[in-house]
Amino acid sequence: MLRLLSIALVTLSVTATSAQAQDPDGGLSTAEQILAQARGHDDPEVRRQLYELIEDRAVRALDADPDDLEARWWLIAAKGLRVDEVSPRAKIRLASEVHEDANRILAADSLHPGAHHAMARIHAGIMRLNPVVRYIAVRLVGESTLRQAAWEEAEQHIAQAMEREPEALVHRYELVRMLQSQARYDEAEDVLDTLFALPDRRPMDPVIRDRALTLREELP
Repeated sequence: MLRLLSIALVTLSVTATSAQAQDPDGGLSTAEQILAQARGHDDPEVRRQLYELIEDRAVRALDADPDDLEARWWLIAAKGLRVDEVSPRAKIRLASEVHEDANRILAADSLHPGAHHAMARIHAGIMRLNPVVRYIAVRLVGESTLRQAAWEEAEQHIAQAMEREPEALVHRYELVRMLQSQARYDEAEDVLDTLFALPDRRPMDPVIRDRALTLREELP
């Protein structure tokens, strides 16, 4: 047991050191690479650590300049990925924070693909919640986003993101997940065909492609 704990601690230390080496100034110039590394990692604790590393850097940048849209986007991106690692109650809190930040970005740039992607994930994530959990969450949080969540809204936002960044695999991957959740399997297959026909252009693309392969295997 102690040996396993020691290995885990070494892994976390090496990962953090690697991320720091990529950007020794602690900035956000390598945020995309670090988030891709995190999302593709098998260890949930490593994923969480790297997501929080980018969150901390983004918060520091926003403390210096609250109007820094790029920093606010990386804060959203890191939190949005961390949503997959936390409890249902924590998901609701993070979703509320992401929703607020995404709205701030869209107020300054109504076509921002990342912000639309984030909004799509929020709507889809809420719709995937167990109905009982969602009912309780609405009563506890009182967040209007929870009450207004709909698949139609999710798809409209992801369509906006795809229109602005048609080459981005991640937008099509999220659309496939939405269609799968609604048992619209033929449509999901069509989107997957398009996704696999696109080349890798971004650090996250190989991770997304691998996850898309898993999604295809899960389709009836």
